[in-house]
Amino acid sequence: MGSVKNFLEKTADSLKELSVLEITTLVGNFEFVYRLDGEIVAKGTEKALPREIDKDSKDCSKMCSRISLVSGDITTAMSEKFVTDYKELREYHLIREHQGQEIIKRNLEVVEKIATTLIALIGHQKNVGDDIESPKTSTEQKEPEKE
Repeated sequence: MGSVKNFLEKTADSLKELSVLEITTLVGNFEFVYRLDGEIVAKGTEKALPREIDKDSKDCSKMCSRISLVSGDITTAMSEKFVTDYKELREYHLIREHQGQEIIKRNLEVVEKIATTLIALIGHQKNVGDDIESPKTSTEQKEPEKE
């Protein structure tokens, strides 16, 4: 049962990190930063690392929305140019916000199905008394002992 418990703990930790969806629309000069364990490790166009927009980008207009997955609250902020000059981009941003809400809905449905399956597996495991473990890869499998 240790492997199931370990899996559930890792899943719970991952879900905690997914509590807010951020949608950002930018116009102008901005830069991406790349973080590893919370520390910026690169700026520019690296592709292998998780990236985010450098919050210190000053020469650009921004429109940002944060959607709380827990409470459903939506907060939107925009620079002045989005109010006065960028009507089409405001509309585009709102479309992306709506798409984000649909993605959240679908993802939550998937998480619910996974949780239901895991609960059923744990219940089955308790009834049968078997230990559910992840399949071993060919490098993890032990060779049969020779007599």
